[in-house]
Amino acid sequence: MVQQLDYKQVVTDPTNDYGSTIDLIFTNIDNFQCGTLETYFSDHKAIWISLSQ
Repeated sequence: MVQQLDYKQVVTDPTNDYGSTIDLIFTNIDNFQCGTLETYFSDHKAIWISLSQ
């Protein structure tokens, strides 16, 4: 389904303290910014995306 809708996984940074990228964002939009934020309460980082118009 992801390939049929031309979606791609856009998170490239590690999303947990062990260096893995297991928290994902899929989109078929080309104009965006995304990243990770440190959290103090989990070994996972918060992920974010900002879509441009």
